Amino acid sequence: MTILQQMGWIDKQTRSVFIEFSVFNPNINLFSVTTILMEILPSGNILKSSRFDVISLLSDLSNNSIELVSGVIYMLIICFFMIREIFKIVKLRTAYFKIVWTYNQLSLIILSWVSFGLYLYRFYTGEKVKQFFAETNGYGYMKLQYISYWNEVFVYCMAFCTCAATLKLIKLLRFNSSIFLVLNMLRSSMKELLGFIVIFCLLFMSFVQLFYIMLCE
Repeated sequence: MTILQQMGWIDKQTRSVFIEFSVFNPNINLFSVTTILMEILPSGNILKSSRFDVISLLSDLSNNSIELVSGVIYMLIICFFMIREIFKIVKLRTAYFKIVWTYNQLSLIILSWVSFGLYLYRFYTGEKVKQFFAETNGYGYMKLQYISYWNEVFVYCMAFCTCAATLKLIKLLRFNSSIFLVLNMLRSSMKELLGFIVIFCLLFMSFVQLFYIMLCE
């Protein structure tokens, strides 16, 4: 901060300093997007915060044929389920929305299409980054913080899709004797499990807060 003051970058009216940069590791094909914020409080103290995001932007479809084929098959399955749900809505009308499992199905379809759109956006951005690096020979600066935020949303959507698909798989396997036994066991021991979860969360959060205070403050 002293050097910045001497160079005239900050003065008495400065309230925050942002440091943003991105680095690329070609060995593992990953970008590291870094944002460091130093906020100057009215008391004169400096509040520091940092954020480090890792993104894989430069994808090569010829080398990721398995990922491409799996994605196409997944979206075809989603299209099949979407068409089937449309026919159900036309047939059942308002009674369709009274079925609890339909909301899981609709969530899976909507989040899958959102994830597909974010994947296309990430692929398009990767192509723009390739073109920019080719024009500047790798010495130009390109702000990737905004892209990292959307990549985080993409990861969250994929996580929710996985959760919804797992619930749908459990529903499809509910007639299996082993799954039926597990569901009955969970139903009968729900009170004990809820008590254990509450105690576990309290202990875990206490552990996290203790080490945050010890190591980060």
